[in-house]
Amino acid sequence: EFRRVLFRSICRLLFIEALKDQKPKVRQIACEILGELKSTEAIIPLKKLLEDNYSEVREEAIKAVEKIESEPSEK
Repeated sequence: EFRRVLFRSICRLLFIEALKDQKPKVRQIACEILGELKSTEAIIPLKKLLEDNYSEVREEAIKAVEKIESEPSEK
């Protein structure tokens, strides 16, 4: 159980950091994964991407925020 929780925490942190990547595709994929993980920690960084220059990133950020806010997971 501890390993699973630790692994999920590390993944969340890595993908939150990936939201700052220079490559739009990396940001887009990070949004998608954070939405699947339903990490409440990611909401603020995801909302910052609602003004991203790339529509694909904005759209994925919107989906991720909606997933997280609809039913957040345990941290």
